[in-house]
Amino acid sequence: MLLDFKPSSLIVGLCFILASMPILADKIHDPTLPKINLNLPDNGAMPATSNENLSLQGIVNKKGTKMAIMSGQLHQLGDVVNGFKISQINNNNIVLLKSGSQKRLYVYEK
Repeated sequence: MLLDFKPSSLIVGLCFILASMPILADKIHDPTLPKINLNLPDNGAMPATSNENLSLQGIVNKKGTKMAIMSGQLHQLGDVVNGFKISQINNNNIVLLKSGSQKRLYVYEK
C-alpha cells in the first residue's frame, strides 16, 4: 500500500494547504489595534455620540492636530457633541461651550 503512494498527490496536497494559510491568518485578531477608528472622513464631519453623559477617554495628537476621544468617538476642535462645542483641546482636558457656559472634561474623570 505504501508503494502505491504518488509524490504528485503529496505536492498537490501541500499546495492546497499552503494556499489556504493566508485565509486563516486573516481571522486572527491583532491585540495592538486601537478599538476606535482614527481615520477622519474627508468632509471633516464627525458622528455624534448618543450618550448624554460625556466622558473624555483620551487625547490624540495626529499630524500636529490634537483630537479628543469622547465616549468612544474621535473629535477635533470645533466639533459639536451633544450640543457642546469643543473650544479647547489640552494635554489632559478639553473645554466645552454651550449657551455661554463652559464645561471642562478631564481624561477619565469620574
